Amino acid sequence: MDIRVHAVPTVVLAWLAVGASWVGLGLLLRRPFRLAPPGLVGLFVAFWTGWAAVLAVLQLWHMALPVSPITQLALGLAGLVGLALERRQLWGLAVAGVRCAPGPLAVLALALIWMANRATGPAQFYDAGLYYLQAIGWNTAYPIVPGLGNLHGRLAFNSSYFLYAALVHVGPLVGKGLHLANGPLFFALLAQGVAGLAALATGTGPRQLAFWSALTLAPVLYLLFGSESSGALPILHLHGASPDEAIFAVGMALSSLLVLLVLEPPAPEAGAAGYLRAAAALLACAGVSVKLSFVAYAGVALLVIYGLALREARPRGLDGWLALLGPSGLCVIVVLGVWAVRGVILSGYPAYPSTLGAMPVPWRVPTALVLSEANWVRSWARQQDRHWTEVLGGAGWLQSWLTTMSPLLSRPIALTILAGMFALATLGALPRRGPLWRALLFLLPPAASAVFWFVTAPGFRFAGAAFWVLGLGLVICTVEGLGPRLAAGSPFAAVCLAVVAGLLLYVAPVRGPLLLVPPPGSEDGFWALPVAPTRPYTTASGLELALPATGDQCWATPLPCTPYPRPELRLREPGNLGGGFVLDPARAYVDIGGSELPPAVGAPGDLGVALPTGWYPYEPEPGVRWMQDEGVILLFTERLRRVMLTIELASILGPAGFVEAGRLHLSQDGMPLAPVELRVGEPASIVLELEPGFTVLRLRSAGGAYVPVEILAGNPDSRRLSLAFYEIEIRDEQ
Repeated sequence: MDIRVHAVPTVVLAWLAVGASWVGLGLLLRRPFRLAPPGLVGLFVAFWTGWAAVLAVLQLWHMALPVSPITQLALGLAGLVGLALERRQLWGLAVAGVRCAPGPLAVLALALIWMANRATGPAQFYDAGLYYLQAIGWNTAYPIVPGLGNLHGRLAFNSSYFLYAALVHVGPLVGKGLHLANGPLFFALLAQGVAGLAALATGTGPRQLAFWSALTLAPVLYLLFGSESSGALPILHLHGASPDEAIFAVGMALSSLLVLLVLEPPAPEAGAAGYLRAAAALLACAGVSVKLSFVAYAGVALLVIYGLALREARPRGLDGWLALLGPSGLCVIVVLGVWAVRGVILSGYPAYPSTLGAMPVPWRVPTALVLSEANWVRSWARQQDRHWTEVLGGAGWLQSWLTTMSPLLSRPIALTILAGMFALATLGALPRRGPLWRALLFLLPPAASAVFWFVTAPGFRFAGAAFWVLGLGLVICTVEGLGPRLAAGSPFAAVCLAVVAGLLLYVAPVRGPLLLVPPPGSEDGFWALPVAPTRPYTTASGLELALPATGDQCWATPLPCTPYPRPELRLREPGNLGGGFVLDPARAYVDIGGSELPPAVGAPGDLGVALPTGWYPYEPEPGVRWMQDEGVILLFTERLRRVMLTIELASILGPAGFVEAGRLHLSQDGMPLAPVELRVGEPASIVLELEPGFTVLRLRSAGGAYVPVEILAGNPDSRRLSLAFYEIEIRDEQ
């Protein structure tokens, strides 16, 4: 059986080279703190700080140059310098590992080969075709492109992870970024877990960190084997270059630093705590640059870390404050400052799809499109396949959300609830001025992140590691609460190992097939990416775009490709895609899915109008548009205005057939308006006061909606109909 023998060694070698480079970079960052040579824990910290530093460097690099093999070479050489400077210590650690822990090393070697096999699998994430590959393509083809969000809003999300994915997408393994990006992060987490399990069994190293690292094996293995799927294969999280997986890894790594700084006794070595705080700040800022939804976890984690530092030793004088806050402030400036500038270049906003801090640049994405993008993110996380006007603003989505919750979310939430119950029963045994309040501090970042997640976008993709960290943290609290009731030494370690085993059984990580077989026709052992059929589209300025022929996925279609054709889109510099994109600022927009007025709808040029739900397509013959039970008219305006809505009625369907008169019920943003009397062939009008932003109008016939085939003999129409309109016109009141 062919199990991609030729692809697997390629992936393994690439991961080892990438991981070693990141460790080397992290060791370089460690040197200014003048610490003793690193141990195993120090190497893990170096990996994560090195990876975060790569994101920071790539953000700066891409301001002037595309990501290319030269970028790989420069970062690789820097990593080699870091490894060379610590070569004696690294060699000593390697020799000690082979002598003292051959079993764990053998397990990790086999796991690395197995992971590489899974990474060669198919692309299963929808967003990989929607925009991941397109973002990677732009990062490798051009330096940062002003106004790229005007072409495709999701390209303005400004995730630094796609710069990292672009880095492994070029060079010797060109085009394989989706297969390579996630692996080093997950292998680092797996290695930490195995090392923690070994330390827990032998009683070596920091006890809390060992227990925590061993506990993290449960979620890591759950994702490595693949989460539940209705298809032939589980969902393979090693493939896809998804920021969702990256933010999970960052959350788990940052939680390990929190364990060292909050739960473990203070390190005796001078400068060690300062180094760990700086590492946490760098990783937290990198996480925000990867995915904006990480901001709550990162922000609260840093507040906890520095609040604890100030409580233990208040700085004296300016030098003391600079020593405490200087490294972290530098991280914020270099990582998040540059990230915000990049956001302005891509969209005109520092933190798209938020409109806060909008800058007056000519390529700024229209406000309506930004707000619409944000509403779609919030809505899709609650209930998919419905327009955001039907989801946001109420709690009707909650039941559907609960019944369709992904196991990726339900498992850690269930663990959190169960562990919380046990923790409450055992925490009374903890001294209130010691472990208890420190445990609460450790739980604060994931708890705050969970609240922020539920309020903003409660989808599993945005949760990251928050619920896993919260649940595993409560498990530690439970075991610590049991500690005083147990004998010291082996029995306590045995309890910890038993808890780890129980967690592994709870997540049931083993799901087949254990080895992936390449599809027929696979020449290099990698599962081929889907190909998107496209059709040409030319804007009013002559700009030629590729549009998906069906659906909204471009995959690796040559640039520029977008599922959102906008006639007003043009290049800032004729003939130069890298010069950026702009939209006509005088044109009104209302939703990301369309930019033109619907047929038979009239409105001023600066008033955006859409008919998102409750309407059938316009029928040129006989020139009408039918409404279902309830039709929604979505409006967007930049200013306060008074408008007249006029409708010309073509037909009214009643319970016994067509009628000549009726009544229209309207509501504006949930507030009922005065009913409007209707008569076929006669216009009916109502005056509306519009506030800046979106206005949602809901129209419903007082007589209800009916199916013609059920009430009219000989009529084959099986649609549910209420009112038919010749025209809907909105004009400003003088």
